[in-house]
Amino acid sequence: MDGTFRINEAEPVYRARHHDNRGLRGIESHIISESGSLKLDQYLPDTEVPFASNIVDQGGCRVHFIVVWRALSRTSKVSYDPVGIDVRIVTEVGSRVVSNRSENLSFLSAEAAYTQDIYGGGQREYVFIGGDNSEHLYIWTINENCSPEKIAFEDEDGETSDEATGKEISLKRQANGSYAVHTKMSEPIGTGAKDGWSVTETIYTWDASLKRYKMTKTITSRS
Repeated sequence: MDGTFRINEAEPVYRARHHDNRGLRGIESHIISESGSLKLDQYLPDTEVPFASNIVDQGGCRVHFIVVWRALSRTSKVSYDPVGIDVRIVTEVGSRVVSNRSENLSFLSAEAAYTQDIYGGGQREYVFIGGDNSEHLYIWTINENCSPEKIAFEDEDGETSDEATGKEISLKRQANGSYAVHTKMSEPIGTGAKDGWSVTETIYTWDASLKRYKMTKTITSRS
């Protein structure tokens, strides 16, 4: 993240590390100027460079999730001092913008960004996985007041967080239509890599009564 990020509108500004056909994974993303009919230069500061967006419509609400490079400063039209990848959320009700906020995430990479009916309720949520030394999963849902809010993850002690974290994160569809969240962490066994690695997979499943993800299983294996 050191140095200056220079924009060339003919070239991709971001290339994800992973390769599959969902969201940003494996897709070369160029600078964008619109999200639907929303003109982004009217709602983003000069120090944010948008390169992907997804829209969630619910009733009279339209919520734009915009992935941006965020910078500390802008020294010219095409030169920035970047600090990380962030998500900006702009909410429209009818033809009016009623909310415009940054999530201040500051990740080194965007591993996935897409919409999906995550818990089988018939409404799409927004899924974002950001990366640094680990992967961090956030899921936003739109409440009845047209306000985007993060879905909570509850651990085995009943403590909640607005993210799930692991060296690897995946979402797997279940028979009931909802998606389970799988996170993996690994650590060396003994004093050297020759002794192998202990891999812990944690599984979170959707709790419809609490409207959150709950840790339901932990699996430890050796590799």
